[in-house]
Amino acid sequence: MHKKIRQIKEKNKLQLHYLNSISDIEIKKQIWELICETDNEFVPPLSYRISTTEKNFTSRAAKKNKPLDYFENLRKQNFIIGTNKIKNLYGFMSFINGFENENIKNFCPCNYISTICVFNKFRGLGLANQLYDFIENSIPRQKILKYITTRTWSKNEIHIRLLYKRKYFLAKKISNARGQGIDTLYFAKKITNGVNI
Repeated sequence: MHKKIRQIKEKNKLQLHYLNSISDIEIKKQIWELICETDNEFVPPLSYRISTTEKNFTSRAAKKNKPLDYFENLRKQNFIIGTNKIKNLYGFMSFINGFENENIKNFCPCNYISTICVFNKFRGLGLANQLYDFIENSIPRQKILKYITTRTWSKNEIHIRLLYKRKYFLAKKISNARGQGIDTLYFAKKITNGVNI
């Protein structure tokens, strides 16, 4: 009985992996399922967007049924995925290596975190924090850059709290960028030789 419990725990133990693109068909399918599940949690929803770096959120095209354009752009990026031993996906972080953007030009080129998603049933286990640990300390040496950046919307309080806790600082605020009273916030953190400072 104890052996069986140990085997189940071992099988479900979280493992983090870096991928420079999504080639595994099963992982690609699960990432698609996850962005569909979380589509409407984002502001604006992912299915309104054509890319992960879109700048104009106020003059959106009509919402599509699924976030296909977003996914097509996303899947070409670098990934950190959280899975168990049998490749069940718990969540992921995607990032663009060498990203340039005029809104955060003082922190570019950078590793820009474009998307972070965790399946609802795996939330509250600290996976988002572990994904940030990985990008700050464990990505391949050739991918390390001086800054890590990301952006979110001003009402995404849980993510913003995590960013401040991890010593990210507000690099740029664009007022009402996602609608009246909803700002876009860019965050940055300085990294030296894979060790965050």
